[in-house]
Amino acid sequence: MTAHRPRPIAAAALLLAAVVAATPAAAQRVLDYAQLDGSSASWTAVAVRALGDPRAADPAPLLSASYTRWADGQAGGLGAVIRFGLPIGAHAASVGVGLGVNGYRADGGGRVDDETGVSARVQAESYGPAPGGHYYVLAQGSTFRNGWLASAQYDPARWPLAFELTRSGERGYRATTAALRVALGGSGWWLRLGAINDDSGQRGFVGVAYNGF
Repeated sequence: MTAHRPRPIAAAALLLAAVVAATPAAAQRVLDYAQLDGSSASWTAVAVRALGDPRAADPAPLLSASYTRWADGQAGGLGAVIRFGLPIGAHAASVGVGLGVNGYRADGGGRVDDETGVSARVQAESYGPAPGGHYYVLAQGSTFRNGWLASAQYDPARWPLAFELTRSGERGYRATTAALRVALGGSGWWLRLGAINDDSGQRGFVGVAYNGF
């Protein structure tokens, strides 16, 4: 079978590189978040860049790129989201709206599902203190293939560990991912270990992540 690359994936990579190069202090900071996970059935890469100071009181806009490859298909896209801070005391929260360009292709059961398009995006996030540590929650939605994601993270204050639980889906697909993150020193890099439960069953995965936020 000949692999076909969705056109928006190449555009996403080129545009992300252009924005990184054009943003001030690009030499000091290339990405604010990066993640690469691999399992027996798929692998996924995610990259996020804040267009401004990621630690500023007012949340900076975000540019993100993602790519997923599995046995008989692939998907990818680029998104830009403007965020608006919400004052909620000791916790930080924001809502965001934006646009994305996406591609999806699957060759399964003798039928090719090939789709590209522009999408509207929304998101909400919050983080702050939790008993014995800190939390982070994120919810996202996209009009492309009715995609959505909800994720919760908990970081114990005294352990170099973090726990994640994510539920995601789109038209014809649902997945639950549980992950344990182990800090690799104090550099912002983490080892990721966990399991995915989706339409193909259960499988383990291993990955790495960098978090500069």
